[in-house]
Amino acid sequence: MIMRIIYLLTVVSLVFFSCSEKKAEEKKKEILQGVITYEIKYLQTEDENSLISLLPVEMIYKFKDNSICQKIEGWGGVFTMMGIVNYPKKTNSALLKVMGKKYHFETSLESNEAFGFDEFPGMKIEYIEGETKEIAGYKCKKAIAYINDTIPPIELFYTEDLPIENPNRNNPFREIKGVLMSYQMSFQRIPMVMNAVKVEMKNIDDVEFLVPDDFEKVSKEDLQEFINTLI
Repeated sequence: MIMRIIYLLTVVSLVFFSCSEKKAEEKKKEILQGVITYEIKYLQTEDENSLISLLPVEMIYKFKDNSICQKIEGWGGVFTMMGIVNYPKKTNSALLKVMGKKYHFETSLESNEAFGFDEFPGMKIEYIEGETKEIAGYKCKKAIAYINDTIPPIELFYTEDLPIENPNRNNPFREIKGVLMSYQMSFQRIPMVMNAVKVEMKNIDDVEFLVPDDFEKVSKEDLQEFINTLI
């Protein structure tokens, strides 16, 4: 009799655990679109770089069904930069709008030519087991990026609870499969720290992942020249 009761309790426990796990996976799959807001802090002072006070203080990261749109604005709206991953079209685009001029550089998702933040050649990632941190309501795992002898190791925190395939296509940390919620990188040799402060689950219009028709298609070299002139 006792063995029978133990058997029944074991079966009930297994069924309950299985259902709970299934519900968690289903909930995760339901989260397919939304917006992450990042706060940007710069590691240089205005004395070191006079542009600091004019640079963007936040980045908006929109996602939907593996498509991504990252957007920053600076100089009081004088310039806007966007990185758009259109997953259905398998394209990756960098867009620049400055003083009425609109340019974009496009490549395929398989290409390594994406234009964006500075690369860290030779970088190695160490994943730290058992150390987590909650950021913007999400449990985040820790990793450390080792760059070179001149750049100190960088702490990274990422979450695996937002189902986006290759969410870091447009930053140097492509190896990390989770969405970065706190990290450091540089743009045009200006070092910055990005911290997620808010995650909103909301409907995102497909048009957010399209390049507007009035943007002129240019080469990667031309886009870099425009950036150099700007900063």
